Amino acid sequence: MIQPPALKQGDSVGIVAPARKIDSMLIDTAKAMLESWGLKVEIGQHIFVDDHSYFSASDEKRIHDFQTFLNAEHIRAIICARGGYGSTRIIDRLDFSNFLQRPKWITGYSDITALHLMLQSIQVQSMHSTVPALFTKPDADLSVAYLKNMLFGERPTIQVKADEKNRLGLANGRLIGGNLSLLVDSLGTSSEIDTSGKILIIEDVGEHYYRLDRMMVQLRRSNKLKNLSGLVAGYFTDIKESVLPFNETVKDIILNHTKEYNFPVAFNFPIGHEEPNLPFVEGANAMLVVNEQEASLSYKKELINP
Repeated sequence: MIQPPALKQGDSVGIVAPARKIDSMLIDTAKAMLESWGLKVEIGQHIFVDDHSYFSASDEKRIHDFQTFLNAEHIRAIICARGGYGSTRIIDRLDFSNFLQRPKWITGYSDITALHLMLQSIQVQSMHSTVPALFTKPDADLSVAYLKNMLFGERPTIQVKADEKNRLGLANGRLIGGNLSLLVDSLGTSSEIDTSGKILIIEDVGEHYYRLDRMMVQLRRSNKLKNLSGLVAGYFTDIKESVLPFNETVKDIILNHTKEYNFPVAFNFPIGHEEPNLPFVEGANAMLVVNEQEASLSYKKELINP
């Protein structure tokens, strides 16, 4: 697994919008914040063209912006402006040849999960993290601070209080995951998620309980659960009942579909569509410890860049 180098003062980064459109004021604010970290910031050429009612630009223009930053040797990280929908429309048309010769960090979450899975398929680490659209959101300070520190090479441990529904144990493996809907969406594609021996992290927003159950069923039926090393559940935000109630909690749904396996399961990690949304490195070698007092996710020291 290839690990891109940590950023340093004076490096250049690019902001792109591979999915939903974004307000220019949010980008201006994010640009100023990134510059305050000592970085030089470039904005994708077509990020504000407004030639589609939903996407930031046409597929061709979004591909152009992303490909430009993939190829540009001086760009040391690509910061995805926001999620929404649209990344899966372009990922198979991106050329990662130059990127593999000079890998760089790609950051984001939600719909950007699709890009993270593509990067996993070519064996390059990336950073599941907050996005510029949310840099000024109330209570986002910790999410942004963690993103800065991790881009510059730090790998802090995430610790949460024990949950009564946790399944205790210890797991070692590479991290993979993100938005559950996008993980399931990858099945049968060129970037299908590979979970064998890994610690899977899942989160989601705005779904119905029965749909979460259906997605967990699909992961189980496609043998994506049985060989896990561990499972981490982040935020499941604004989950709704249908007209006919499902009457199972998110934790019940997850445990029901993993009860035949022995790997540890940890709930309530601060990852997903709430604050703080703490970053994790997709593809990094990590250890999950779930005991009666707490659950923690830490990185193996040998993978940390100097």
